[in-house]
Formats: sequence, C-alpha cells, structure tokens
Amino acid sequence: MNLSQAKNNTTPIVLSYAGLDPSGGAGVFADIKTFTMLDVWGMGVATVLTSQDHKNFGGIVAVDKDFLEKQLEQIFSGRKVSGVKIGLINKTYQAELIYFFIKKYAPELVVLDPVAFSSSGEVFWEKEVKDSVIKYLLPVCDVVTPNLKEARMILNMQEAGKRELAIGINREFRCKVVVTGGDVPNAGHILDVFYDGVRFEERKADFIDIEPNVKHGTGCVFSSAVCAYMTRGMDFMEACSLASLFVEKTIKHHVVFGEKDGALNHNFRGLWI
Repeated sequence: MNLSQAKNNTTPIVLSYAGLDPSGGAGVFADIKTFTMLDVWGMGVATVLTSQDHKNFGGIVAVDKDFLEKQLEQIFSGRKVSGVKIGLINKTYQAELIYFFIKKYAPELVVLDPVAFSSSGEVFWEKEVKDSVIKYLLPVCDVVTPNLKEARMILNMQEAGKRELAIGINREFRCKVVVTGGDVPNAGHILDVFYDGVRFEERKADFIDIEPNVKHGTGCVFSSAVCAYMTRGMDFMEACSLASLFVEKTIKHHVVFGEKDGALNHNFRGLWI
C-alpha cells in the first residue's frame, strides 16, 4: 500500500505528541522518521525537551502549558488529524490537554505508548502523572502499547504475565492492547502479544544480541508504526505484526557510529509495504 492507495485516497496525517530526544533515537524524531518510512504525513508536538543520547540521560524540561496548548490548537484546527500517537508525559497538564483536544477534534485513532521509564532508567511517572494518564488518556485510547514493566505498573500487578495484563487493561479501559517483549529476551527470542478484546495473536522475533544502547527508541518506533499502518487502513492485528517486523528490521540493520555505538535504522528500505 502506498499513499495513493490510502483510505479515502488522501494522505493520512498523524501527530506525535511526545518528548524531544536530541539524539534522534526516540521520541518525536523517531516517530517522524517512522511515519515518513510508512507513507503517512507526520507532525509533532513536543511535551518535553530532554538532554540525552542513546547512552545517558542528562535532564528534562517540560514545555510551558500555554505554549503547548497553542501548538495543539494550531495543529488540530489546521487540518484533519487522522491518528495521534502519544508518548512521553511527565506533567499532569500534558495529559489533560491532549485529552481535551482528542475529545474536541475526535481523531479516528489514538495510540498510547505509556513511557514510564527511559531506557537508561530515568523515571518519568511520578504518582500524579501515572494517575493522570490512567484518568485521562487510557480511557480515550484505541490502542495501548506498554512493555511488560509498564503494563504491570498500570495495573499494579507485578507478577502478572503478558496475556493476563492484556486482558486486564482491555477490560478496564476498553482498548486494544499490545504487550511488547523487547525487555524480556527469553530463550533467544522476543515475544509480542496482541489482544483486541476477543482474540490473541503473537509474534516471535529473534533476539538480536547487540549493545542495548543501540536499541534506544524501539518502543517509540513500534507504537508509531502501529499508528501509521492503522491510519492507512490496516486492521489491528496486521498493523501490529508489521510494526513488530519493522522494529526487528530497524534493529537488525542498525547503523554504526563507532565501536559499540550505533542506532536503529529507520531508513532501511528492504521490506516495507
């Protein structure tokens, strides 16, 4: 499928509402690169500015509430936004604002990547932030894509497995759920679990044994790929399977900057449809 074959014969517009990672590996930049590769028009509003790279986290500054609201009004009122991908939230007003604009402008698809932690271990969700995500964002999401640790945090079920967590999130918030397996590479493979409220599907991928910092941003890429594929008209299960494959290939064909240094290759063009 290409842009001319997208539903309604128009180019889908997708908004990333996420943090800004100046290294380009995660957040808004990673989302925009993924959107571009998958033939949707990407726009971005940064919730926070960060000082980080793929190895270290140096700090975070939230975007001013009033300016954040101006950006969102400009984006939503200017063109029809087909899909919204939500990433890093670290202030309650960020969750409240995006909730307001989702209710006001009703995009066709909302995908939440609940970024509670950075890959380097930085904690983004204090209790009030977690509570605001649960109160405002999860109830308006169509799809939520936590990893195992984040799913357990949402439901306060620290010993639960992926299927149990997917069922629990679906029952509580009435959304489709993906619990990704990148954080638990068991038996040489990674398992992603997809649940639409009726049935499960799974996808196994080979565990690619490279430096962990090179895999910086995989959660962002997965959720933005799901959002892109679904706004192009694919169903949930197909979009999840292709998004999982997309992430696998960005890892397998990673770019190299130096010894033990590199990044996901969003621009690899060997397989995308």
